[in-house]
Amino acid sequence: MDVAEKVLGSYDPVILRLSGAGANIVIASPKFFVGLLKETLTGWNFEAASTPKIDIRITYSAGKYQIDSVVQRKPFFYDDLMDTLNEALLSICYVVASQIPDTALIHCAAYRSGRAINLLVGEKGSGKSIQTANRAVDGCQIFADDLALYFPKQGQFKALGLPIRLRRPIPQDLIAIANKDMLIPGKRIAYSRTGSFNIAPVGKKFTVTNLIEILAGGGFKPIPLILIPRTIAKFKISVSYTTRIKPPLDRANL
Repeated sequence: MDVAEKVLGSYDPVILRLSGAGANIVIASPKFFVGLLKETLTGWNFEAASTPKIDIRITYSAGKYQIDSVVQRKPFFYDDLMDTLNEALLSICYVVASQIPDTALIHCAAYRSGRAINLLVGEKGSGKSIQTANRAVDGCQIFADDLALYFPKQGQFKALGLPIRLRRPIPQDLIAIANKDMLIPGKRIAYSRTGSFNIAPVGKKFTVTNLIEILAGGGFKPIPLILIPRTIAKFKISVSYTTRIKPPLDRANL
């Protein structure tokens, strides 16, 4: 019996509806994967669904996970559970954005420090997640680590209830949280467990006080107020990821 099955439940396929931030997503997956989503997401509502119209489908066979969705051109395959979770969380965010008009997904991190809400942007691997994890350890409320919904007409954001994600090996100054069973580790990445930190629930609105760009060579660059919309636009996820390109999936391959 696989470790995931022992801890989270069986491989039996289930269909459920996730609701949050004004979106409803139907996911078909092994029962244990539902347990993993509940172990990592914050504020989402989970309920059983009977509809044959599926937005995201996850299957497991012969040691491989397959994930497909209405926003993917073709399925992706993984041999690691946390890599599969990573792709599933991305797919959830992409499908959310596909359902909500006049919004965009922004690649960012965000946290509350005192009265200020800081939004961090930067290229992949610049250190946003490490900064976020350190702020979470300090007790700050975390609004985003990787993605947030942006409503440009209102100048507001919404949290997606995503866990903190750290690439392995875990930095030495964060080893303590791994030792306290606050992270679920995979081969390449680890995710925080629900309740380990003060993660804002999905749909929580926030307005940014400070925008800070993490530079590729290290260091932080505060962005002047007048340049905030232009800078945020630089880190917008392409609509090619958030556009439905396929009809609803069926459960034939479950």
